[in-house]
Amino acid sequence: MKLQQRRLWDYREFTLSEKEVNIRMESPMEDIELKLKYEDLGFETAYVRKKSLGVVLAVVIFIGLVIGALTWKSLTFTTPSSWIVAASSFIIFIIFLLIVYVDRKPQIVIKGGKESFSVLADSPDKQEVDKFIQTLHERIIQRIIDIEIRPDDPKMELGAQKEALETLLDNEVISREKFEEVIKQLKEKQRSKPAIGF
Repeated sequence: MKLQQRRLWDYREFTLSEKEVNIRMESPMEDIELKLKYEDLGFETAYVRKKSLGVVLAVVIFIGLVIGALTWKSLTFTTPSSWIVAASSFIIFIIFLLIVYVDRKPQIVIKGGKESFSVLADSPDKQEVDKFIQTLHERIIQRIIDIEIRPDDPKMELGAQKEALETLLDNEVISREKFEEVIKQLKEKQRSKPAIGF
């Protein structure tokens, strides 16, 4: 599964592979490629909406408006330099508004493990992001099962696998339904093992 997200000045791509999530980010300042193993991620998700810088931002806006008003009042728009100052002020103000707007977009942080990362909460839309996070959690669970239970290892005995699975259930890593599903799969694999003859 792949999730592609765009903001005003950057592009993010998250690809879920068998054992890891591949992250690629491109912005005017840097390009980042990152691989995070599922077993290093956690199941916690935090919804984060950044606030504007509160009092500091209000003071900056107020000072900017006062300086802008004084500048506009003193400009006569008769010389090229006055037009350049006016245009520059307007462009800086628009850029400032865009930065505040983009920075306040909500994000969902995947955390709880050794590694964490965040995705935009509504890009391309909320349903797509929710589906991505659900699939990510399923992949994390499956990877933990593959590592802890080793269902494809013929040397692992069913008793040891069941005990490790119960530990995952007790630690709320897997649900009761997932526990029963994996137990059923393990029993079927045990039955399909060839009998050793002498």
